[in-house]
Amino acid sequence: MLYLGNSFSVNMLAGDCSVGFSRLATEQAVRHAHDNRESLKSVVGHESTALVFSRLLGVEVPTNREAVTLKPGDELLVGALGARLPEGRVLTGEELKKFPVIWWLVRVSPAEVGS
Repeated sequence: MLYLGNSFSVNMLAGDCSVGFSRLATEQAVRHAHDNRESLKSVVGHESTALVFSRLLGVEVPTNREAVTLKPGDELLVGALGARLPEGRVLTGEELKKFPVIWWLVRVSPAEVGS
């Protein structure tokens, strides 16, 4: 399963596993989202963020505040804002367009033997 979100937390992991991170150019993120659009599931909790991700990726990204549990074989495409906002600050869609989005692909694998 490919999830799309705006953050990653170790609390998303379902027990022992290994996690790999790859930074992607926007073009790579677009291609990965398109190649996996049939299994793509949004876990983007803010409407303005979902709208910006839709525009950047060229796929529909619905708002979905669902908690996700990542298992081996799952991936999480993370669009991270390239700036730290003040506590409690929520950007409008127009404001969000002014910030760079940094894309990461988080891959979850079975725990390595001996870990």
